[in-house]
Amino acid sequence: MHNNSFYIRELTQNDNLSVYNVWRDCFTDDTSYIETFFKECFPFCINLGLFIEGEENALSILSLLPCYIKEKGVKFSGAYMYGVGTLSSHRGKGYSYALTKEAFRICSTRGYAFMTVKPAEDSLYQLYSKQGFETEIKSTTITYKINELISQNNYLNKATPIIEADYLFKLKSTSQHKSHILLSKEITRYAQLELSQRKGVCVEIEREVENNESEKYFPYYTDEHLFFCAYPYEEKDDTIKVIDHSIRNLNDIVLCTNAIRNIFPKFKFIAIELTNTTANNLIDLLKIERTIKIETSKNCMISSIKDNIATSKLPNIEKKFLSLSIE
Repeated sequence: MHNNSFYIRELTQNDNLSVYNVWRDCFTDDTSYIETFFKECFPFCINLGLFIEGEENALSILSLLPCYIKEKGVKFSGAYMYGVGTLSSHRGKGYSYALTKEAFRICSTRGYAFMTVKPAEDSLYQLYSKQGFETEIKSTTITYKINELISQNNYLNKATPIIEADYLFKLKSTSQHKSHILLSKEITRYAQLELSQRKGVCVEIEREVENNESEKYFPYYTDEHLFFCAYPYEEKDDTIKVIDHSIRNLNDIVLCTNAIRNIFPKFKFIAIELTNTTANNLIDLLKIERTIKIETSKNCMISSIKDNIATSKLPNIEKKFLSLSIE
């Protein structure tokens, strides 16, 4: 894409300085963090840079991470728009808007069914709605005190750290394919690495109930694989943030809470983002009204690319969550 003042092209490994410059200016000065993105994510994405004539390095960049939706056995490919940043000295010139417009064009050309984005701040949702992201996906975040829940339902369960990213991808594909936008295998691997850099964990749990009172507390037992991914919440030093999971019922909440208490014994609270339907089913069952905090949250924005798929066959994007979103 070209106009009179700038041009946009796909970035290559030779543009590493552009990536480092923008990431340092916009996101982090942690070199190892940027290197993880460049080595483990960048090669598997469509990466766009905006340049002005005579400059070797991009002034603004974004990446399109491969993802997909499955509905009624049909796989719809899409892109997760990530790492959108413009050098501070060049902001306010419409560069990110131009990059987003080009991203939509490329996704349409490549036959993608949708694009999604997770704005870093609530104030950006209005901006992205003007750039073509038509649907806002809302969710519910519940925050509760760990000991308050565990004191009511305390029993042992076997929790196993997930080492292999391919296995995490398999777990997610099995348990989330009806409800989530799923990342590709390569991007799932990157997300797991990014999580570990935040001192986080991915854990699989066996659903073994060793309590005769189980039916009282766990009326919705299921034999699906249960997993969660969590890390210490940077904004609240006493809270563990669960950013991805296959939680469906009260049994799952208790199992995950017990595992988190064992892994992170010094933390007092857990914050979990849930679909509104799951949250509504759980809030009354948790029985910890005195300490539970319930907030409406925003999961992502998503837009169908209608040129590629007949309207009658478009996936129901209004009910899809962005899985293991990288923040």
